[in-house]
Amino acid sequence: MRKTDEFDAKQKSRVRMNDFNAGRQSRYLMVVSLTLLPILSLVLITVFTFFHPIFEKMEFIADTIYEEIRPVRVLQKGLMVSMMAPNDYLLHGNMDEKKIWEQSKDEVNHYFKVLIENPAYADEKSRLLILKQEWVNCMLLGDQIFQVKVVGLISRHSAELMEAFDQCVENISSDLDSFAEYREESVSGAYKSIHELKTKTIIATLAAILLGMISGVVGSIWLARNRSKMIEFVTRDALTGAYNRRALDEALHRLNGDKSAFAALLLDLDNFKSVNDTHGHDAGDLILKSFVEETKKVLRTDDLFGRYGGEEFLILLYNTKLEHAVTLAERIRQSVESNAVFLPSSGAHHSLTVSIGCAASDGSKPSEETVRMADKAMYKAKQSGRNQVRVAES
Repeated sequence: MRKTDEFDAKQKSRVRMNDFNAGRQSRYLMVVSLTLLPILSLVLITVFTFFHPIFEKMEFIADTIYEEIRPVRVLQKGLMVSMMAPNDYLLHGNMDEKKIWEQSKDEVNHYFKVLIENPAYADEKSRLLILKQEWVNCMLLGDQIFQVKVVGLISRHSAELMEAFDQCVENISSDLDSFAEYREESVSGAYKSIHELKTKTIIATLAAILLGMISGVVGSIWLARNRSKMIEFVTRDALTGAYNRRALDEALHRLNGDKSAFAALLLDLDNFKSVNDTHGHDAGDLILKSFVEETKKVLRTDDLFGRYGGEEFLILLYNTKLEHAVTLAERIRQSVESNAVFLPSSGAHHSLTVSIGCAASDGSKPSEETVRMADKAMYKAKQSGRNQVRVAES
């Protein structure tokens, strides 16, 4: 059971570190998004600017086809249908065809009326009236066909009637083609304009997208190359390389959300101010860096180690019990004590010690409270003679 618990603890620690890194990566992605936003905006503006007139043109074409060409084609279809009944009567002698013929006449007359009254054909109204008169002649021929008594074996007279009737209807339909063709040429011209506009739109859109892709790729490459530097700048202490206060505060905030157990070690270098006063700030910086390097050697990879402020450092130990945290703190204290730092300014080694306060939480209280408890324990270590580990009072 103990091995299983340790494995689960390590897994949770890795998850926490992954979440911590995910937070940094989200900021990186935000920068990439902001880089591409102007390019994407340019693409959208370009598409809208060019496609809006296209839609207007296409609406015009649809109206033109429906209002002008369709009535002509419907009339032509009605004329072709009207030819069938008289012809079928001469061939088969079925008087039911006469009813169909009367219906066809009414439909064609209706289509002629609609077309003549259509404002789009106002200029051709006289021509349409002539065609309507020709249709009247066609109707007379059709009526004469239904007066033929002998059918089946078509006589010469009936054959001449049928030929004259068919020719009359075909002439009207052929003349109507000129009306439709004229409109179709206008529609064709509009389609040509649409095609040219669409081509320009596609070229402009592709150019904008290509520009966006190039800018995005260049920006992403630059950000990828400088990503580690950006992350280091945001989350790392510039001097020591340990995590900074912002990173520690983010980790504490996540602990509040997860409500998981952890331990906190608050470390403070002993008599650090005297080092700065005696040997200068360069020596103090060298000691801080040496302290961080030695402490990292003792810590586990999943432990979060950061500079809390000045010469104070905070270590967060995920899923770690208090007794294990105390053991680790003692190892850190001994490691620091046994490694003197060479100071070039004085040409001598300087011994270093650290006071450490330990506290642990089961996740039921705010993480900041656990850090405050570790801070109080650290001050007790200072007051008790320094260079020691103290455990917070529960």
